[in-house]
Amino acid sequence: MTSESVNPSLSFPIRLQQARDSHENGEYAKAIAALTEIIEDAGAPGIIKAEALFSRGVAYEKTGERALELADYTRLLDVPEAPPELRAQTLFNRGVALGKNNDSESELADYSAALEIKNAPAKLRAETLLNRAITRGAAGDTRREIEDYTRIAGMESAPLDIKIKALLNRAYIHEKRGENAREIADYTDILELPAAPASAVMLALFCRGGAHGRAGDHTAAVTDYTRLLALAGVPAELRVETLYNRGVSLGKLGKRDLEVADYTELLRVAGAPGELRGRAYFARGLLLGLEGQTARELADYTKAIETPGVSAEIKAAALFNRAGIRDAAGDAEKALADYSEIIALAEAPVALRVDALLNRGVGHWHAGRPKHAAADFTSVIQTPEASEETKNEARLYREIQEWTDVLEGAGDSAETKAAALLNRAIAHEKAGEEALAEKDIRALATLADTLDGAQADAIRDKALAHESFKKFAALFEGSAARLRRAAEALVREGVEAGRKEEFPASLAAFGKALDIAGAPADVRAQAHFNRAITVWRMKDRAAARDDLSHLLANPAAEPLQRWRALLYRGYIHAKEGVRARALADLTKLAENEAAPDNLKVKAVYFRAFAYTKPTDVEKRLADLKAFADTPHAVPPALRAKGLLIRGHILWKNGDRKGAVADFTRVIDAASAPAWRKTRALLNRGVIFGKDGETAREVADYEKLVRISEVTDRVLLAALIKKCRYSNIRHIALERLQLLFGKPDVAGEAFVQETYADIAANGWHADARKSVVKLLDLEKYRPLLTTLASEAGDPSLRKTAAARLA
Repeated sequence: MTSESVNPSLSFPIRLQQARDSHENGEYAKAIAALTEIIEDAGAPGIIKAEALFSRGVAYEKTGERALELADYTRLLDVPEAPPELRAQTLFNRGVALGKNNDSESELADYSAALEIKNAPAKLRAETLLNRAITRGAAGDTRREIEDYTRIAGMESAPLDIKIKALLNRAYIHEKRGENAREIADYTDILELPAAPASAVMLALFCRGGAHGRAGDHTAAVTDYTRLLALAGVPAELRVETLYNRGVSLGKLGKRDLEVADYTELLRVAGAPGELRGRAYFARGLLLGLEGQTARELADYTKAIETPGVSAEIKAAALFNRAGIRDAAGDAEKALADYSEIIALAEAPVALRVDALLNRGVGHWHAGRPKHAAADFTSVIQTPEASEETKNEARLYREIQEWTDVLEGAGDSAETKAAALLNRAIAHEKAGEEALAEKDIRALATLADTLDGAQADAIRDKALAHESFKKFAALFEGSAARLRRAAEALVREGVEAGRKEEFPASLAAFGKALDIAGAPADVRAQAHFNRAITVWRMKDRAAARDDLSHLLANPAAEPLQRWRALLYRGYIHAKEGVRARALADLTKLAENEAAPDNLKVKAVYFRAFAYTKPTDVEKRLADLKAFADTPHAVPPALRAKGLLIRGHILWKNGDRKGAVADFTRVIDAASAPAWRKTRALLNRGVIFGKDGETAREVADYEKLVRISEVTDRVLLAALIKKCRYSNIRHIALERLQLLFGKPDVAGEAFVQETYADIAANGWHADARKSVVKLLDLEKYRPLLTTLASEAGDPSLRKTAAARLA
């Protein structure tokens, strides 16, 4: 086709389209050349020139020639024929280019000018508002940034992706400003958008869960995280972050088992980031430690330490905790190695490194390496970031070492030894080393006991001038100190004899200690306490109760002795049926804030059984609840027993749901004894049966009879006799035969007695028929004769007659 044959009115649009085609094909230089010819053609219509200028500006953007790009957009805006939509798009593009040139003021002016053009496309208006909001935010104009996001959120015609970006950005601002309710509302708006993409829903749920958590509403946080985890296609990295966050929220709600489960699930996700894996191991280790599972706690800290990519902060914290466990277990050298690793970790928090230095110094000091200890204490003192409290503790230990050096070089000078012992005791006491402080005071009292009265009095007065040492006044009473030593020796003798179960010798030693006139009151308390334990072991409750009463009347008794005495005496009163006294003792212990949890929870447990009146049911239930909900202080077997009892009470009082919950806790407890679990399964199965939940009832019975540890003959016999499901009865029958149908005379006799009982009194005819076939013919001939003639079920009569034949 020749140029003469082209319609002049179409030549410019065709040329313009050809240039745009070159642009689309990536031939930017060719497109720019063609567009330049159109722009410079004097005959080109104004609207064509405007469109050519716009296209060339876009092409210049692709080639990185920003000055030329800006020039074309500016020139276009001077073309009167340029349509409004093109002017709006041009202002938007120029604003973006100006932003790249860091001219935010001009950028904002162009976005605002674009928004003033009426009838601009909704998508362009939304994009312009979004860019203006972001630019305003970067300039610190948060108020007007929020206004733009709000305009987008209110635009019905705004594209979904831009609306979501606006809501996310506004929520982020609300988070930074602490406007929690508004932040949550923005994420909720995203979730309520029709057809919101899955990625946006996931992000909104994750962020809203975090916002709920920051607001302290961990129940709502768990709900959002759970909803997110239930979605299909959640990316692995988001999944593990969600599991971690949900675990934290569950922990805040006191649901430790579920928190541990989330960390465990996180750790199963392949490719989880090292930092999150490390945090999960560390958090799970802390929880396992609270449950008393020290070996597993230690293993998790080790895994956290060895996880590639874990932060120095988590690694150092795990090392610190592991060191503490190792130190408590007597593995001091490994503990020191952990502290050393923290100290060498340059990225670790300074406070933790300082604490590690202090602890390593103490470890060296206890291990008899004073020079190493002194070096660490000096490092702590010279660390500018160390707190004054930590520095003072280091100074105390260094002072202790200095007084130790004095004592080791004091020779025979009693005055020098006394001063060093007293000063070291004071330093020990300030450092929290109370046992060592007491040891020094006792050494000081022993030293005073070897001196004449005036010297002894001077040492005593100096020691007792310190308020914290006045409780040791009796040690400095001269002959009283000797009486103490004699009485303490007798108590130790009685304890040692008791360990060997030489009870007469044990009682004799305690009696001699109590017969010493002037024996210190605290030693008398020890003698009463230990004698009470001995006679208790001998089944003499009355004598144990009397000794415990003597102890409780002694103001010098140690708090732990008094608390244990209250527990034991309360238990004895309960066994003797003296309800009021039992309740008084056990309540006094249970409500003592200073008493250890393991004793208080036992007091609550025993008190539950001291409530014997029909009106005391609620009090008993309250005690059993407090007992069952304090797992860290309750042995697993005892906790299972308490839950079983509470379940029975709830069942008896019509609360089947509560009973099922308690029986379920016993069944699910990994450490509960098997025979407790079987009882719980039986009870729960019965309740399910009464509630018409047949499938769950049968499942519990089947699980019960298949537990390998089931050795409860009576339980198996009851199932054979009473269970309404034949398959359960058959399994129980096989189990009974397997366990007790041995050549063992006693076992065989029990089985035969069980068969006879079921044959005579069973609830189900097929169970009776099964055992009739197994009865010893000679021993149970009379029973078989009766059944053959009088049994109500014809088939049972026939079976019995067949045996007799």
